[in-house]
Amino acid sequence: MSTPLHYSFSDAAAIDADERSSVLGGKGAALVRMTSLGLPVPPGFVLTTDACNRVSAHGWFSELDDAIAAGLAGLEETAGRSLGGGA
Repeated sequence: MSTPLHYSFSDAAAIDADERSSVLGGKGAALVRMTSLGLPVPPGFVLTTDACNRVSAHGWFSELDDAIAAGLAGLEETAGRSLGGGA
C-alpha cells in the first residue's frame, strides 16, 4: 500500500500526535490539532511532506494532481457546494 499524499484535517487526526509534524509539516499538524480541539477551522486538507519532498526532488507528478482533486472533492462534499460551480 502506498503512502497517502494528502489527508483531510479530520482524517489526519488519526495520525499519532507525535508523528503529525513529520507527516504533515508544522502548519498542517497545527491545523489538524486546532480542528481536533473543536476550534472554528474551515474544512481543509493538507499535502504530506512526502508529496512536497517528491516534488522538490523530481518535479511535479501526476499522482499529485489526483491527490489534489481528491482533496477538493472532499471539501465539496463536506461543504455541500461545488468549487468553481458558478454563483
